[in-house]
Amino acid sequence: MKRNHVKLVAAVTAFILMASSIAAAVVSIFAGR
Repeated sequence: MKRNHVKLVAAVTAFILMASSIAAAVVSIFAGR
């Protein structure tokens, strides 16, 4: 159970980091225009 929980937390963390990086890229693109 704990191992699955760790994998879930890691997946969620990676997803949040990916989403935040994409959002930052989109904001920078719109800000550039």
